[in-house]
Amino acid sequence: MGKIKFYFSQIEDSKKFQNKELNVKLKTNILICFENLSYTQFSDTIQFNWEIRRLNHISDLKNILNEFEEINNIALIHHGGLYSSIITNDIEKIKLNEKMICEYIPNVFDALSNDEKSLDIEIVADIMHERSKFLYKNGIERKYFIGYLYLKKMISSISDNGNYFSIACDEADTDETLKALGNLTEKKIKIFGNTNLTTIGYSITYKYQGIDVSGVGSILNIPLTDSWDNKLGWKYFDTAEKKVVITNKDLVLKGTGKTPYKLIERNFYTKGQDYIYVILYYSKKVKNWFLKNSNEIEYKNWKNEIKKNYHNKLIND
Repeated sequence: MGKIKFYFSQIEDSKKFQNKELNVKLKTNILICFENLSYTQFSDTIQFNWEIRRLNHISDLKNILNEFEEINNIALIHHGGLYSSIITNDIEKIKLNEKMICEYIPNVFDALSNDEKSLDIEIVADIMHERSKFLYKNGIERKYFIGYLYLKKMISSISDNGNYFSIACDEADTDETLKALGNLTEKKIKIFGNTNLTTIGYSITYKYQGIDVSGVGSILNIPLTDSWDNKLGWKYFDTAEKKVVITNKDLVLKGTGKTPYKLIERNFYTKGQDYIYVILYYSKKVKNWFLKNSNEIEYKNWKNEIKKNYHNKLIND
């Protein structure tokens, strides 16, 4: 399960632009959440790199993928193997375990003709459900085929040289899940997964020198691994090279800068409070507090002080 972290800290120490005349094709990064808490955290972070969407169920993808001309990166924040909200009723909840996503469902899908595979997802799911009864006793519930097919549609929508980030716990404990996800597309992309517990929500209360703001921060701009139990860190499957790469590093989804993500050494943040200041630097609520209770000059001075002390930690390149 992904981990949502809420910290109450007393700090004592010191896009979208489209030029239709030039017919520019926009490359978009999409960050998708299933849980309301995962979604609302991003309202505080000043960021320009990600289009953020909340879904109740992976089948809701049909309502958002057509919004974008070209998708470069997708980050899916979820509990490992779960492709619907945790509050979804059990009848509709979709949990795809390793056996399901690596073996059972692909066996049914691979037996379809190309014409059958090209049909509407709802129809394909019906066909797969019926065919599964010949392969497995009692067959496989239709909802699992729906989940698999929309997961395939999502990953297939990522352009060549893009990335899919599974922001969930222990999705890369074995290589097989990453490979199975990579097999869902014919594009040349990378499929990222963590070998450790992953933080999917982050919030702090900041109290210092009269400033008192709660609900500050998100998982953007901070290391995503909760506990460094497995030193393999994040892995990725390269669909072009057909191989799994061990990074031994942590992953950061960046809100600003030229690239939307960065792999960092685990000791990049040497002190526990380092990335708290990074969160504060990009916080809308902290900015609004200064504008309401002080002035913009004081806010800029405060930001410059953080930048002076933590400039190499802002990773906004």
